[in-house]
Formats: sequence, C-alpha cells, structure tokens
Amino acid sequence: MADITGIIKDYAEPLGRFLKKQFGIWLSVISNPRDFVAGIDIRSKEAVLPALYFALFVYMASIFIATTGLVVYGKINVLDTLFLISDFVLTFLCFCLIGVTLYLIGKGLGGSGGFRESMVAGFYLTAFWPILQIADYFMSPSLSFLDDQQNAILRFATFLILAAGFACFLTLKFHPVVAHVHKFGRVRAVAATVLQIVVVPALILIFLGEHFDNLFASS
Repeated sequence: MADITGIIKDYAEPLGRFLKKQFGIWLSVISNPRDFVAGIDIRSKEAVLPALYFALFVYMASIFIATTGLVVYGKINVLDTLFLISDFVLTFLCFCLIGVTLYLIGKGLGGSGGFRESMVAGFYLTAFWPILQIADYFMSPSLSFLDDQQNAILRFATFLILAAGFACFLTLKFHPVVAHVHKFGRVRAVAATVLQIVVVPALILIFLGEHFDNLFASS
C-alpha cells in the first residue's frame, strides 16, 4: 500500500481546500446544528455525498486529536495505512450508528423522518465527536499525592461529572435536530435524544469495543 505521508504530499493543495471548506461547515454545525441541517435538503440524494465528506473530515480531526494518546501511551504508528483504514472503518460504523439510532428511535416514538434524512443529519452530528475525543484526555486523572484507592475514586467522580455534563450538552444541541427530522415537539425530541445518547455508546461497547481493542493491541 502507498505510504500515507506520500498521499498527503501528492494531494496537498486539494486537501487544503477540502479541510478549509469542511472546517467552515464544522464551525456552522457546532454553533447551531439545527439551523445548519434545516438549511440543506436532507431528503435529497444529493445531500448524502457532502455529508459523507464531512464525516471523513471529522474522522481526520478525531485521529489528529487522538494522536498524542495513541503514540505516547499506545505506542501506535498512526501513519500506518492499514491501521488508519481499519480504524476509519470502525469509526465510520460508529458514525453510522448515530444516524441509524436517530431513525429507529425516532420511528419508535412516532416520528415521520425517513432513513436518508436521519443518516444525513447523523453524519453532520458527528461534528461533536472530536470534542468527545478531547474529553478522553481528562477522563482518567492520576494525582501523585493520592493513593491508588483515592485516585480510583477521583477517576470515577471525574467520569460521572464529564459524562453528565456531555449528556446535557449533547441533548441541548441534538434535540432540535431530532425535532426537525421527525417533526417532534420538544418533549419527544428530548426523550428521543436522551435514548440515543444512552443507546449509541452501549452499542459501540457491545459490538465494536472488542474490535477497537484488538486493533490497538495488534498495532
């Protein structure tokens, strides 16, 4: 396989344009995901490819953020093409779960949104994935003046605080998009969003967690 650094050098200029455009979209989605999604025709076939391009950008941002942890702590060669392809496939499946659960949970609560619009909206909601990636660096604090038991309590408390904080943040950001896709009122939109925030990590842990572990262990 071609070396990933060689690919980057060969396509530096178009890659730069791609990153600049997608970064602008990322800022718009982060700022107000509902307004962005409402501003495009998510029911159109033409909306699918741009959404996939954006998901690719989000993956690139996520792997860049994760590089320090992967290299320093995991001793992983993040420029290995096989590793990147495998990691991208697994991460893309995680991204797909956002759209799939948006559709299934919405339909279960009587929503009117279709599969295509749910998937397109889901791909744009991956904009928040890099923010969650940053949070990984703060999930397991370890202070030298605390013993093992105290550090374990500190890590558990930190996890609960960050998890609760992000759950509230994502609910605030996601539920207007869910309402737009499924024509929900606020109560059903919030309920669907909370269910999604619980279900997506559970599905990733159950079905994809072992594959991620095996990928990192073999790298």
